[in-house]
Amino acid sequence: MNTAVRSSPVTTLVKGRRFGVCEECSTRPETRRLDPLPPGASAPARCRLCGCLLGGNHTTGIAAQPRQFTQVDRALIRKMASILPAAQLLDLLNDRLVADLGPDSPRYTTAMLADELRQLPAPEPTASASDWGSMRKILATARREGVLAVITDQMVENFSVVFSLSPARSLRLRDLIQSAQSTDQGGR
Repeated sequence: MNTAVRSSPVTTLVKGRRFGVCEECSTRPETRRLDPLPPGASAPARCRLCGCLLGGNHTTGIAAQPRQFTQVDRALIRKMASILPAAQLLDLLNDRLVADLGPDSPRYTTAMLADELRQLPAPEPTASASDWGSMRKILATARREGVLAVITDQMVENFSVVFSLSPARSLRLRDLIQSAQSTDQGGR
């Protein structure tokens, strides 16, 4: 004989009011661990589990709006978007958000992260030894950002050692950078 008890919508609504949670959260196992609201206490404005807004005697279904991404969040997204999958990046951002604002804060959504990822600039082109078009674009970007002007021969030498460039490639790199720097100093 199957005596499984199913909760009706009315039962979950009453249970939700009693614990200060929305209708969706009233069926979650975490609700059982919450203490019921004291008798005569008014229901909270937000669900105690998910943070959605509770209206009067029923849930509104409107989730609380999280804050916009901060400059630090945007920098983290820019640096980590190519390394981490979007789901892990979102978890990392939400962990930071909880650390900043507390466990009751509304979380960032995948839609927010997707919008931010769409606004990222296109990845910089890479160039092979024979691809002068891409190399010119890379040099133009370095020139615009002021990086080309500060590259010294010692930097090129250190780069060659760290990345184990052959003497021929090291010489080509040094010549390429010196040629681009002399074009900047002497005019076009």
